[in-house]
Amino acid sequence: MEFTFSNQDTRDTTLSLSTGQAVYQTSTPDTKFLRTETISIKKFEKDGEHDMATVEIHSFHDDVCRVWGRDVVPKRDGLFTTAKTFTACDGHKYTWKTKLSGRLELKNESENVIAVFERSPTQMKLSIEEAGSSIADEIVATFVLEDQWTRVANSGSKVAPVIVTV
Repeated sequence: MEFTFSNQDTRDTTLSLSTGQAVYQTSTPDTKFLRTETISIKKFEKDGEHDMATVEIHSFHDDVCRVWGRDVVPKRDGLFTTAKTFTACDGHKYTWKTKLSGRLELKNESENVIAVFERSPTQMKLSIEEAGSSIADEIVATFVLEDQWTRVANSGSKVAPVIVTV
């Protein structure tokens, strides 16, 4: 499956197949509640639109990624790595890794590529291999979280210092 994004912001975009069929939609309200940014992800199916996932970016505690009510936040694999691993609903572990080229890959425990995200100045594309089709919802949600972490790291704005003077 290959998804293209309607714009360059994963917080407010539609992921569509090459046929033009919208499959996922992300939306983020303009306001933050207690320094938390919440991204809602809807899935479009034959029987309608469903609230599939919630991604929360917190300033002062752990972020949240909940897909169909199940927590799937990727965790950093070690102190000196940017790779992050989550356990999917199929019981297997998957790891997001950023390549030097900026390409983001999701690999399974056997190091097979399951999904790839590529960004160009004109288009963003998320490709999911057949082996990842059963966990596509978790791939999309964890990708959105991973992209937000990258955005925050590049802007350096996740934790704003709080200064109290007496």
